Amino acid sequence: ALTVAFVCSFAVGLVRPSMSLHMDMALLYEVRPDLKAMAPVFESVHLGDLLHKTVSVWECVASLAGWVVDGEVNAFIALVLYAGFAVLLPVVDMALILAATLADLRPDAAPATERW
Repeated sequence: ALTVAFVCSFAVGLVRPSMSLHMDMALLYEVRPDLKAMAPVFESVHLGDLLHKTVSVWECVASLAGWVVDGEVNAFIALVLYAGFAVLLPVVDMALILAATLADLRPDAAPATERW
């Protein structure tokens, strides 16, 4: 039951948007009034729209993998950290917990008191 709940939650967590970036230009100009002079430039390149994105874990990993293929070393490090530690290690952990549980349920397995 725990494994099924993990797989379902993990799958939903991979594809559901969970990270976002939103740039509030009015707040930027309020906090940094010196940037108000650059407002026409920011508006001409639609900076507020460029800095408005919501992505899922899967989209993030796919983008990082694409940048690694393009030769980005920093993206490689980020991919190892994010896909390896945040995505793969929980899967490995759950697989080991499942394997230990299944090994303990075998009929020929020694009782727990005799193993230690």
